Amino acid sequence: MLFGHFSRTVISVWILGFVVAQKGNNLPPDLRKKLHSDIEIQVSYTGDPTNGFKDYNILEKDVVRNVPEFALGDNSYVSASTRYTVVLVDTTCNDTRKLYYARTNFKHWKEGGVRIKSETPTAMEYKAPGSFQEKGDERQYSFLLYVQPGVVGQTDKSSLKLPKEGEVFDVKKFQNDNELEDPGAGVVMVVKLGGETTCDGKLAPPRPSLSTYNKIPSGTAISAPSLTKSVTGGVTETPTGPASSANGNFSRPATLTLLLTGMTPDPTSASTARGSPGSPSTGSGSLLHLGQQNLFFIIALMGVASWAAW
Repeated sequence: MLFGHFSRTVISVWILGFVVAQKGNNLPPDLRKKLHSDIEIQVSYTGDPTNGFKDYNILEKDVVRNVPEFALGDNSYVSASTRYTVVLVDTTCNDTRKLYYARTNFKHWKEGGVRIKSETPTAMEYKAPGSFQEKGDERQYSFLLYVQPGVVGQTDKSSLKLPKEGEVFDVKKFQNDNELEDPGAGVVMVVKLGGETTCDGKLAPPRPSLSTYNKIPSGTAISAPSLTKSVTGGVTETPTGPASSANGNFSRPATLTLLLTGMTPDPTSASTARGSPGSPSTGSGSLLHLGQQNLFFIIALMGVASWAAW
């Protein structure tokens, strides 16, 4: 009987941890106000979007020359009737963002797992990072996924109102002009274009050290970290084994594994969980903010108490 209670507790805490983890995102603050908890976007430049790159992966310039393929996340709610708009924006500089790609009417491709494709002509043809003469080894580009308006996104959009090529892209104006809500999902990549990262000739705002990013040279396979989280609130990174990918993609980290390791806080683990300010996180295994960790810990304790009472 005790083992049964213990098993149910482990399962409950694991589910809670996974839900909390899915809420993290590395988009600029104004672009992640209304992210959907049941939608993720995956992007790949190697033809397998179901195994796309993770937030803050560093990609070489030659890797991103051609338009990528897209998929919903493995844990996304999939509906054949929902339509999506996908855009690519240079989000390095908040005041001088530029649009690099826009296309409407992406939908779930029945024979492609969670892949999404569009048969509607592109509203803006894909422009590779660097196309507008921007420079820098820390340039950040964000793919944004919008759910199109209508009953569960059923409305097709044949066109979009867009700024002229190379003009500053005002995200709010774009959304208002095209009757779109805030992005439902997104993913950020860092592209190495060489030189200092600038915004209209001025140095870009300070960013986290590149050493904290996942650097992926062209053609190189890497190991992706996963996170092991205990009820004490500590988070540790453990490698998952080599990933079989190339040209800037690697396999999705394993989902969070939660261990019941006792109820006494571990100072070492807590220190590890805090990490360094501004450090970017990766994929579905994102490092949780301290506030989220505390919330998770409280919920976990409540779950343990209620299940043990059965």
